[in-house]
Amino acid sequence: MLDSVLEETLVERLERLTRIILDPNNDYFQLRPEIKEMEALFNEARSPQPEADHPNDGEVFTPNGLAVSARWAELCMDDQARTIQFLRGAHAAIEEVRQTAPDRPARLLYAGCGPYATLVVPLMSVLTPADVEITLIEFHPGSMASARSLITNLGYLAFVRDFIVMDAADYVIGPDNTPDIILMEVMQSCLNKEPQVAVSRHLIEQAPDAILIPQQIDVELSRLSYVQDICEDSNFGVSDPISLVFRLDKAAIERWRGIDNDVLPAERVTIPDLAPSSDSLALSTRIITYGEHTLSGTASGLTIPRYHSCLADAPFGKRVEFAYRLGASPSLFVASVEES
Repeated sequence: MLDSVLEETLVERLERLTRIILDPNNDYFQLRPEIKEMEALFNEARSPQPEADHPNDGEVFTPNGLAVSARWAELCMDDQARTIQFLRGAHAAIEEVRQTAPDRPARLLYAGCGPYATLVVPLMSVLTPADVEITLIEFHPGSMASARSLITNLGYLAFVRDFIVMDAADYVIGPDNTPDIILMEVMQSCLNKEPQVAVSRHLIEQAPDAILIPQQIDVELSRLSYVQDICEDSNFGVSDPISLVFRLDKAAIERWRGIDNDVLPAERVTIPDLAPSSDSLALSTRIITYGEHTLSGTASGLTIPRYHSCLADAPFGKRVEFAYRLGASPSLFVASVEES
């Protein structure tokens, strides 16, 4: 346990950083120093320290998608646009619930919290346990041990109703703990591989009145002037999106009620001929975390346009029906092709 002087210092630092990050007047593109300082603070405060193995060590393919390793989950914090816009969205949702239910804390369920519980711990520095009560779910026991130690050492245990180690896709919401807000970021760009769709569907069907964060995720067909390897951190030349391919939000989850197979419907899209020939097609992802807080384009690793294998089955000039396959490796695919 940290001594009281050090604990107070860490709490004060975290509050300062969080207020800067939540201020809408501060462009999130300019806040990388604050995110890096917050990451260092988390590593200073927590114990035990997870081993810094290869990022893929510890990943697990569950029946509903990839549960990334603790190391990958740590690295997600470094995606500053993602971290900031999710924090701002979650904070806005908590404030909204408190306005409608001022006599009790907002109940927030955070699925896939990772080793930092990144999307709620900073908010604890600017809120009180009377504002929000949080249930944390995490697949990996080591990640949950890290998150618990961070919260404990910062003096924030009063915010947490429960620490639950399990697959969030199997979690059953108790009648006395119906959440006002369901928060998760268990996704990759194009909603590929990870279980964001399955977990969102599972939890919202149990708590249909809850605020879902992200509020909306759109996968769109986009025209790119050029495509480079995402690992090179390149800027992509992106025109306006051509067409919506798939949307995940509460309305979509409601429409999917009664679908008991592993395929969800997506959109029918006419694949355009490309001109000039240097153009390429890709899928891009647009995220509304909550309200005005959005991510798109090359701002985040979650949204950066990328080529997807399903486009190999989408011939130019044809009308294509996309669908989304659930299961251990969830992904969009082409369900049928017809003349446009």
